[in-house]
This record gives sequence, structure tokens and C-alpha cells, in this order.
Amino acid sequence: MRALVCCAWLWILVVLAPGSTANRLITTLSLDTKDGAERIFLHTDFGAIPIRLLPENAPTVVAAVREMVARPGSCADCAFYRNEARPKKKEGLGPPYGLLQGRLDLTKPYPAVEGSLQVKAGHVAMIPGTQEFFIALSDHAEWETSHAVWGIVEDWFAADFVASHDYKTYKHPEHGTIMRMLVEEFKFTVSSSEFEAPATIEATT
Repeated sequence: MRALVCCAWLWILVVLAPGSTANRLITTLSLDTKDGAERIFLHTDFGAIPIRLLPENAPTVVAAVREMVARPGSCADCAFYRNEARPKKKEGLGPPYGLLQGRLDLTKPYPAVEGSLQVKAGHVAMIPGTQEFFIALSDHAEWETSHAVWGIVEDWFAADFVASHDYKTYKHPEHGTIMRMLVEEFKFTVSSSEFEAPATIEATT
């Protein structure tokens, strides 16, 4: 299967292997998107990831994200670096599953926990007290409200394609958790416009 990807400044012809993660894009949340909803875009080499912001649930995080988007030269080190697979069945408390994790370029102090939403597939959430965030590829009721949900992914192509890339396993030195780290980090830039041309993005090792 071939997919032609447009992200304003770049056209990419991607060959998708049958059955690949990118070929079976997951269903997005059922959205009641109202006119005027605020969005940001994570620009990757595979297209933009549109995120509808949720200031009503995580106002402090959303304010920090807005500041990052508006700050000149921000996000020089923003990248996705971890991809935990979607489970074939309900996994309970672990091991880690169903997320695409990356880092932003927020200004300290980093946001703490806020909001009342539990993490569901499609949510974008912060790891408290850090500038690390993740896109949930599965529901995570086991985490309850321990992560600030600040956005919802509205298109899955680019996120799913990044999540399908090769990984290596890594054992956490303190907790012993086995994690899936991307062989290459995938950089992205941020903007408030889907068609704003970002700087050249390169995958980093």
C-alpha cells in the first residue's frame, strides 16, 4: 500500500508493508469538535500531528505549551524516543504498553499533576514535574488521574508511523522496568498552524 503524505513544505511517498502499524491506523476518539477549538501541531518528517488543547482540564500545562509554541527558537531538542506497543489484550498494571513518549521544551518550573481526566487512547498527557509527555495509544485506567491530560490527537497518521519504527529494549536502572526505546529519536517542531513550515527535521541517534 502506498500513501502520499503532504505537510505543506514536504511531499513523501511512503510504502507501507501489509499489516504494519502505520497501515492499520487506529480509530480516533469520537470528537465533538467545536469551531474555534485551539490546536497546536507537532511537525514530523511524516506529517503534522494535530493536537486539540484541553485548557479546561489542564490549564497550567496548556499555558506552558502555549508559551513554548510562542517562544522563538523553542523545541530544538523536542523528539519522540519511546514506543510501547498497543496490547493484544487488556494488560492490567503492566508492563508498560500503549504509548508514544517524547520530550517538549517547557520553561521551569515544570507543571505538576492537574485535571480530572483518566488517560484514554488519543489523549496527550504530561509526566508530572518533567517536560516529558506521551500520546496514549491505549486506555490507561490503571493510572487514574496521575497524569495531566492536556490534549487530544485528531489525526493518527504521523504518530502511528513514528510508533511503528524499530526499537531496542532498555532496563530502568532503579525500577527494573523493561522499556522500548526507539533506535532513532524522531525530532519534531511545534507551531499553531498546520501549514507553518518548520525548520529541517532530522532523526537523531
